[in-house]
Amino acid sequence: MPACQAVVVSCMDFRLRERLASVLALRHGISGFDLICLAGGGKNLAEAGPVRDVVLDNVEVSLRLHRPGQIVVVNHQDCGAYGGSAAFASWEAEREFHRGELELAATFVRNAFPGVEVRQLFVTLEETDSTGAQQ
Repeated sequence: MPACQAVVVSCMDFRLRERLASVLALRHGISGFDLICLAGGGKNLAEAGPVRDVVLDNVEVSLRLHRPGQIVVVNHQDCGAYGGSAAFASWEAEREFHRGELELAATFVRNAFPGVEVRQLFVTLEETDSTGAQQ
C-alpha cells in the first residue's frame, strides 16, 4: 500500500477530480493522498468561519493518522464558489485572484501547522500554456 504523501484540500467540483489527480502525480510526484473536498477548496481556509474549523479538523486527523509530508491547498479555474470564470474580466485576473486566495489560505495553514510543508496549487480544467491558451 502506498504511503500518504499529502493531505489535499480541494474543491468538490467533479470536473476537477481526474485533472487534479493527474497534475498531482505527473507534475508533483504525489500519488497517495488524503483528499478533503468542499465547494471552494482553498476558499475555506482563506476565510474565517465554521467551515474553516471543519477543514482544519480533517487536516489534523490526516496528519495524525497518515503522517503525510505536506499539505496542498488547491483552487481551480471556473470555480462556482467564486462565481466561476465569468466573475473575472480576464484569464489573468482570475489567475491572479486565485494566487492571492491561495496565499491567504497557505499562510493560515502554515500558522496552524508549523513545521509541515504547505504548497499552493491552481489547477486549470484543461491543458493551457502560461497565457491560459489551450494547448
